[in-house]
Amino acid sequence: MSTIVISFDFNAFIGKKESANFFFNLLESEGLLPDKIGLYEPLKENFTRERAIDMWLKTETGNGRIIGSMMGKKKNPSYSFIMGWNKGERFIRPNWLTVFVPTKIFKKNQKKFMQIFIEIQQEFDGLYGYISIEEVQKRQFVPGNIETRLPGIFWCNYFSRIYVDFFSEEKLLNGPWIKREMLPNGAILTFLANDPDGELVEDEGYEKNAKTFLGEGSFGDSEYYLEHLDEVQLKSVPKLELEEIRVTVTP
Repeated sequence: MSTIVISFDFNAFIGKKESANFFFNLLESEGLLPDKIGLYEPLKENFTRERAIDMWLKTETGNGRIIGSMMGKKKNPSYSFIMGWNKGERFIRPNWLTVFVPTKIFKKNQKKFMQIFIEIQQEFDGLYGYISIEEVQKRQFVPGNIETRLPGIFWCNYFSRIYVDFFSEEKLLNGPWIKREMLPNGAILTFLANDPDGELVEDEGYEKNAKTFLGEGSFGDSEYYLEHLDEVQLKSVPKLELEEIRVTVTP
């Protein structure tokens, strides 16, 4: 069964109770609270709001930083999520969240998942995000994070103001998209096709044309990666300050 991947990278620090409450309130409003939660697989603990928030806030300390993560899944409609946060001076990256939804479930509940995608981006100061069928995501894969390369172009792409300024608003609005939308926070949402599967899986031309239009030098090169597995690709991407995350942490 094919899977839709919904990926977020945040400018904000999300390892706090307010963030956990927002996330679970949003899931509840869409009828998507998880059945099972845990810190790692297999997920065995039944969801309660209190335990979910405890897991969200659970902290590990070391190497000049604090980190936390948790997972959740629901049986009907089927989906799962994993999130991670960090804060400190070393080995820091944007806080993140990834949601996995069977393609048929996503298409049946697309309005719900799109609403969640946009609201989370705006609440957690999303930097960059996308929604993609897994096959398209995997064929563009290059190790790294958004501070070293952009992972690709997908069915739905979220460019925060940082990336709008980097690529230019005019360029992002006039790219090879079937649809684009300027959000209230100044971010731009773009779509390559009507559906996340079908033609996007069969034809790599959609993503390649968009990368060429925006500038291939900002995106990981998957073909080069397969021939140079040990090389870190450093691409032309915006410098991220991450002011809430790159801070001194008191033990």
